[in-house]
Amino acid sequence: MKRRSKVLLENRREFEQFIKWSVVGALGALVDYAILIALVEGVHLYPGVAQGISFSAAVINNYIWNRLWTFGDIRHKGAVLQFTQFFVVSVVGLAIRTALFLFLFEVALLFLAFRARYLVATAVALILVLIWNFFVNRAWTFREQPHSPPGGV
Repeated sequence: MKRRSKVLLENRREFEQFIKWSVVGALGALVDYAILIALVEGVHLYPGVAQGISFSAAVINNYIWNRLWTFGDIRHKGAVLQFTQFFVVSVVGLAIRTALFLFLFEVALLFLAFRARYLVATAVALILVLIWNFFVNRAWTFREQPHSPPGGV
């Protein structure tokens, strides 16, 4: 009976983390889209460059919220190591996102108008990278540590 309770508690914790991750991801997507639209339509930056900048701003936003809120109840690694890992995962995610974005924007969605094309391409790439980021960061970046290192706040 104790083992079943432990499994249920752990599943509930993972479910809560996933919900929080999703909320943070939605906030990050808003940050991403707002900056993307401002850069493309306001500054007239090429969408391929603009999405890299907007993605970077969203990564910083998401790291802070995920460390403090989504995974705030676990013992963390030092902030520098953890951010480095989060950044590495995000860079790989950016490479995946950029490749998907460029393929969709430049090849697969040519039948759409310019504005719809870059917004749809970004949305599809965001969803796929969101999934990548959750699983890799949960397993590597935000894995609970047995002992918090000094300054691991």
